[in-house]
Amino acid sequence: LSGGSVTLNSTDLNPFTPPLIDIACLQTTFDSLAIRAAIKIVLKFTSAPAWDDYILGPFTDLAHTLEPGSSDPDELNKLLDEYIRNTTTTTEHVVGTASMSVRNASFGVIHLDLLVKEVEGLRIVDASILPYVPSAHTRLLCISLRSAPQTWLRLDG
Repeated sequence: LSGGSVTLNSTDLNPFTPPLIDIACLQTTFDSLAIRAAIKIVLKFTSAPAWDDYILGPFTDLAHTLEPGSSDPDELNKLLDEYIRNTTTTTEHVVGTASMSVRNASFGVIHLDLLVKEVEGLRIVDASILPYVPSAHTRLLCISLRSAPQTWLRLDG
């Protein structure tokens, strides 16, 4: 899986200066393969007759090429990969910029107790700690996380 980065964008460390965010999507072969497979599944699912009265038209000029049997599989994969490279972006629910991992792992920014590795007394409690986007709305998890630090602060004394 690709991994992006968040970098400070201020030499004076002004907390109000937005950071530089590099989503670094499509950096691995797996990323493209997963998106390509998802597109094929959606096309197959939405080609069922039950959708005839709901889908008004193709979502892209590439749609005619993607119809089953209209292209040889290798050519179809090349077209899809080009489409993915040219149109993939991110919108909302970005997670993982301060990913959680077990204490001795070489990856991740925080421990399971939400403490930042190699920093004393700093916890992160937001969607940035999630290693992957959950199948539920990220807000729900953030709401449930908000009470955890209060509990740890009481336990830490």
